[in-house]
Amino acid sequence: MPGAHVRFLDASGELLAEGINDQRDNYLHLLHPDMGDCHDFERAAAVNGEGRKAWRACYEKLSMWTSSWIRKVRQVAVAFDDCAFPPMPAEASEYFSDWYLWWVPLPHVGGRPYTHYSLGIEVDPAACVVPKDP
Repeated sequence: MPGAHVRFLDASGELLAEGINDQRDNYLHLLHPDMGDCHDFERAAAVNGEGRKAWRACYEKLSMWTSSWIRKVRQVAVAFDDCAFPPMPAEASEYFSDWYLWWVPLPHVGGRPYTHYSLGIEVDPAACVVPKDP
């Protein structure tokens, strides 16, 4: 869904978070209320050590923030172009893993386990509602 905007809602319809679709790689960027989506920091990380530090700090904040609300998601509302979809049921899957640490030579064994979240969203184009101008 190029140009998609997704709102993550709890059971009562309260906004938990928002995300925008990455047009190039087709995945969703979560938008931290203060830090944004960390992509400017990520680009700077490729250039110098200060950029890497800033990216790590942003990623850490985004990760901690995500884990504070993702388990509460019960609905998502999707909009793109001139099309909006009513909130639909949704729930994130959660799993824990540090398997990839075995494939990278590290000075220590193991490491912090990481939590991964997955949430698939499918929309029916026939359910599209064109927003009315105010």
